[in-house]
Amino acid sequence: MKSLSIILLYPLVLEAATPPTKGPAHYTLAIYSGSSPSGQRLSQVVLDCHPMGGTHPHSAQACSALDKANGYFDKLSSNGAFCTDNFEPITATAEGNGYGHPTHFTKTYSNRCALVSESDGVFDI
Repeated sequence: MKSLSIILLYPLVLEAATPPTKGPAHYTLAIYSGSSPSGQRLSQVVLDCHPMGGTHPHSAQACSALDKANGYFDKLSSNGAFCTDNFEPITATAEGNGYGHPTHFTKTYSNRCALVSESDGVFDI
């Protein structure tokens, strides 16, 4: 009976281990001064991945970072840059669709360096 259980569970394990597909992804990214998107908009770009395009100045690096995070902006890795403790809040937003799910992301960072570092460069706009 144990071998039957293993055979029945095997397809479930394969399905859970399958990474998300890298289909087309389209996002509008923006950064705002202050601790909310109601502050002055400092920059806004379009980022397209798979195929790569849009107006993002570093689209290849940004798409690579999103690939590693499976399109989840809240799972972006830090690039390890050292940032000062200056408190000059800046808020980032991302809206769009990609990697099989919609995105509605907003996060406030302590300063511009932290924004770029903690988003693995995705918000280096």
